[in-house]
Order: sequence, then C-alpha cells, then structure tokens
Amino acid sequence: MNIFKQLTALSLLSLAGVAISHLIPFPFPAGVVCMILLFLLFCTGKVKLSHLQETTDFLSRYMAILFIPAGVGLIRYLDLLKSSFIPILLVCLISTVITFAATAYTVQFVILLQEKYRKGRDSRA
Repeated sequence: MNIFKQLTALSLLSLAGVAISHLIPFPFPAGVVCMILLFLLFCTGKVKLSHLQETTDFLSRYMAILFIPAGVGLIRYLDLLKSSFIPILLVCLISTVITFAATAYTVQFVILLQEKYRKGRDSRA
C-alpha cells in the first residue's frame, strides 16, 4: 500500500473515531476511540501492521513538527503560566506520582494473575 492510501486509511479511521466519540453520551476522547478501533482491526486481522508501516514510520520520524503549534500556544500564554506556575507544578508532580503508583500496582496485579494462571495450568498437567 502506498503512503497516500495508508494516510487515507488512517484519516478515515480518525474520522470514525471522532464520529463515534460524538455519539457516545459522555465525553470521551476521539483519539482514544481511534486507537481502540485500530487495535480491534489489528486483533481481527483486517489490518496488518505492514499495511500502515510506511506512513506510521514517516509520521513518527517527523512527529516533532506536530508539537510546534502547542509550543507556540505555551509561549502565547506565558504570563498566565508564570502566575500559575506553583499550582501547575504541584498538579504535574502529584499526577506523575499517582500514575507511577497506578502503573506499579497494575503490573504487580498482572504478575500475580499470571503466576496463579501458571500454577493452575501446571497442576493440571
């Protein structure tokens, strides 16, 4: 598949994610819906990684360009950010610690489940 077809497929998938997120009765990010759709397409085998590889490699290579508008937006509101620096810093630090803790507990829980599964499977053998 050439880049144009791959980019069209990704764009249509993105549009489907936006449409579905508007249909859901509660706020849900369209990007997450799009990732779930892509995951389901990969799982069912309807889309293979090789079908999108060329475009995804290209987009990953030049991803930094996509952050330029966000950087300009930050500079535009620098005065507001300066006045709220401490609360923003605290929120970032606290949310980072919570994210690390949630990830660590999730990993421990999954390892525990895997060990129980292996023990159950080994006792049957």
